[in-house]
This record gives sequence, structure tokens and C-alpha cells, in this order.
Amino acid sequence: MLDLGEIRGKIDGIDKQLVSLFEERMALCHSVAEYKISTGKKVLDTERENAKLAAITKMVQNPENVHAINDLFSQIMANSRKMQYRLLEENGQTLREPYEAVDEVDKTNCKVVYQGVPGAYSYIAMKRYFGENVENFHVPTWRDAMEAVKMGKADYAVLPIENSTAGIVAGVYDLLQEYNNYIIAEAYIKVEHALLGLPGTDLDKVTTVYSHPQGLMQCEGFLEQHKDWNQISQANTAQSAQKVLLEKNPSHVAIASEEAAQVYGLEVLKHKINDLDNNTTRFVIVTNTRKFVKNAKKMSIVFETANEAGTLLAFTFSGQFLFKFFGISTNGFRIAAGFIILKIGYDMLQARFTNTKLKDEEIKTYANDISITPLSIPMLCGPGAIANGIMLMDDANTWTMKGILIGIIGLIYFITYLILRASTRLVSILGETGNNVMMRLMGLILMVIAVECFVSGFRPILIDIIQSSRI
Repeated sequence: MLDLGEIRGKIDGIDKQLVSLFEERMALCHSVAEYKISTGKKVLDTERENAKLAAITKMVQNPENVHAINDLFSQIMANSRKMQYRLLEENGQTLREPYEAVDEVDKTNCKVVYQGVPGAYSYIAMKRYFGENVENFHVPTWRDAMEAVKMGKADYAVLPIENSTAGIVAGVYDLLQEYNNYIIAEAYIKVEHALLGLPGTDLDKVTTVYSHPQGLMQCEGFLEQHKDWNQISQANTAQSAQKVLLEKNPSHVAIASEEAAQVYGLEVLKHKINDLDNNTTRFVIVTNTRKFVKNAKKMSIVFETANEAGTLLAFTFSGQFLFKFFGISTNGFRIAAGFIILKIGYDMLQARFTNTKLKDEEIKTYANDISITPLSIPMLCGPGAIANGIMLMDDANTWTMKGILIGIIGLIYFITYLILRASTRLVSILGETGNNVMMRLMGLILMVIAVECFVSGFRPILIDIIQSSRI
């Protein structure tokens, strides 16, 4: 049996070969692009890609690796297409069909795919947007839904893209970047969880509750009243309702939508048990054809920017220049930074990732907003980190202090790297409850820092005001 060092050495050798072969493959794809430039051939050849994936699948000896190999080569071919499109556009050839303007989305003569099972919120969004009688089918994953649209098995896919309490759905953003599918519309669904059980279920005899982890978290206040219930996570809320039906155990209940109760013949034991009454999920309607609605008031653009090292240090060093350029006082910046950090800390104290709340009357306004909504900002270089970096650099009066600050930033990044490397293991150890406790603790610390920032900025201003009044 090989020891760990020998095993890792062999893996390093294989990785070296993989990198070399990948670069060789991309060089050949570059030649393919040059050929297409000269012949006017389209980049996307669906038949060729499908045949390639089928042939690769047959090469796999271990059946457990089939799905992973398919994902790997799908990503490789997606990167190849991106490179080819870039080269074609550099040569003045997009080879993509022009966008077609349509009066409205065809909601009748179409087939729609959604992720999950009947009764899920994606199912509800589909029904609300396309109507009760639309032809539809469901798939296990978001990728399957995107693939169904790409292959022409469905005209549209309904996918969640962000939630007002849980934040963005990063996996869907990644798929939008990977696939050449297009957002043509969107829908907003208010999340209203209910407690579902078999007809005649006695709440006093309930022992187990099923739901998606976010569903359990969003109903934390209600579940605090039933601490003796065993909370078991499921893939989605509707599947939880389905599980209760199949088990036929009157002591088991589910947290899901009231629509799920109708689908699976369950009884609504409690209505609207979620903590927040303005929790809303935004869904996008995705198609493979290049269409847009003529009267649309919003444009969705997916693009990537480089993840550059040293961004935080750049802001830290350039802070004083920015202050002088915009005429910003350090104390004023401290007060503003205090508010920013306070908001971040407060959200963490509530064990949520964002504070975007929508009332019913605001949903339409939000949907018609034409401003840019970014996928994300860098996790380690957000507004709070930038503000702190600029303020600490301003306080560092000597080059020694500045050097110490840079060293501390580097140390924090190294510690963060180690934590992120061990994140999967840490989450499994802490569990959902422990993770929420840590989030609240860090939120409290951030709020204390925010108060210190506010006070340190407000005190000199207040002193100046008092002194000026005495003159």
C-alpha cells in the first residue's frame, strides 16, 4: 500500500499531464476557430457535441464516474466555445443569429421544464407565469433543465436566480455563463411556508419535520416552539411533502408551500409559518433562441471579470488619493463605513446573507427596475473590508505601521484560505445550528466595530462644532 506522499506525488504527475493535454486540446480548438473564420461555419455543433459526449461515456470503466466525466467534458467544450467565439468576434465574425424581437413570450404552444418535483416553488413559478395548462416536465438538477433547453427538449426553463433573504443562487449564475441560453422574462414568487401533514394529523404527536435546509431556517421562530421535533433536511420543500405522503406516518410533517399540499393531498396544519412575511424569490425564464420582448424594460447581461489579487491592498494604498480627489474627509468616511459595517453585521446577526426585502406592492417596481444587478462582489474584498483597509492605512502614520498593516492583511488572507480549504469539514462538524451561531457571533463583533468607526468619526466633527460655537 502506497503512503500518502507517494499517492499525492502520482496525483501531481497526472495533473501535470492533464494540464499539458488540455493546452494541446485548446490549441487544436484555436485551429478549429481559424477554420470556421475562413469557411463561415457556426461554432455550436450540437450533434457533434452530443456524439462526443456519448463516445466519451462509453470509455468510462467505472459507472460511478459517468456523471462526473460528462460534467468535466461539458465544461471543457463550453470553454472551447468561449474561446472560439472570442476569436471570431476579434475577426469581425460573430456567426450568431441576430436577436428576434417578439411582442410577448409564447405561453401556450410551448413545453416548459423546471427543477424539482410538482409543488416546488419552481413549479409554482412556472404555473403562475405560463398558466395551469402549459405542457411541462421536471428534472432533478438546474443543469438538467439548462441541458433540456439547449437540446430542444423544452422551449423554456424556469430557474431561481435570487432570494430576498438567502441571496443569489450562484449555481444558476454559473450555468448561465456556461450555456448559450438566454433570459427572456422573469417571475417573482412570494415564499409562504406552511406546515403540512396527513389528514387528521395531531400536532401534539408530531415527532419529525422535513424540509429544505433554507425552509427550516426560514421557519426558525415557529420551530423554536417545537424543540422536541426532529428536523430532517430534504432536497427541496415539495419533496418533503411527497415524503410525508409516501411514509403515511401521522407523526411526520413537512414545511412546504400550500400548493404542495394540494398536489400531494396533504392537510395544511398551519398557514404562513415563515419568520419573514416578505420573502420573495426571483425566477428567470430561459430559452435557447435569441429573442427579446419588444416592450421589455430590463436587460440581463452575463459576463465575467478577472479575479485579481491585491485589490484590497490597491484600495488601501489609494484611499488618501480618492479622499483628496472627491473632497472626502476621513471622519465622514468613518461614519459612512460605520453604517456599512453595521448593516453587514446586523444581517449576520439575523443569520441571513442579504437584506433585500420586497413588499407585495414593491415587486412590480423591482421587476421593472433597469439598473444593473451584479452577480456578486468579491467575498474577501467587499465594501466593509475596503472601508476598514482605507481607515487603518490612514491611521498608520509611519512606514513601520503601514508594513505591519500589510502583514496583518496577508496573515488574515492566509488564515481565511486555510478556513476555506477546510470549510466542508468545518460545516459538517458545526452543523447548521453551529454555523448560524458562528454567523451571529461574527455579526455581533462587526456591529461593535461599526459603532467604534462611527464614534471615532463623529467625535472630531462634534468637537469642531462645539469649538466653533464658542468662537
